[in-house]
Amino acid sequence: MKKLVVFVVVLIVTTGTVYTLFSWSDWGRETVKRVITELPLPSLRQKEKIDEENFLEATIFLPSAESRFLYADNRLIPPGLDPHELLSFLMEEILKGPEDGGASTIPEGTRLLNAYLDGRGGAYLDFSPELKQNHVHSTWAEALTVYSIVNTVAVNIDGVKRVYILIDGSVEDTLAGH
Repeated sequence: MKKLVVFVVVLIVTTGTVYTLFSWSDWGRETVKRVITELPLPSLRQKEKIDEENFLEATIFLPSAESRFLYADNRLIPPGLDPHELLSFLMEEILKGPEDGGASTIPEGTRLLNAYLDGRGGAYLDFSPELKQNHVHSTWAEALTVYSIVNTVAVNIDGVKRVYILIDGSVEDTLAGH
């Protein structure tokens, strides 16, 4: 019994030490979790008639001016897009970045190669290698990129439970090494 108690204590201390070592650079800053939880989650809603057609408004998530948090930016989308087309459209809007010319979460030159829904709650987004090759090497920048993509998909497309980010057709563990 004594050995079990000692083992559990050593396990807890080791886990805490490893966590502290890997999260030390973010110590004192707001956690990445805040990036998601403090954002409003607007729903897809119909907008007034514009040029004789009914456009919809979708919400994409982009970095704030100081690139510390994400903010919700509403974009008009053409009517009649099916969910697969909407997924591609949303990613193209993220690739464009902020309309005011501010910073983007996606590195310049990155292209969307493919986007599809599997019908079981999975959204697959295949980006060109530039997403990984040209990404800023920062835990925070990587988190903003992932949350920008995931939040945009989750808010605008019903039924998505998982978002898979692929690089040139392959699953990667990380975008920038974090």
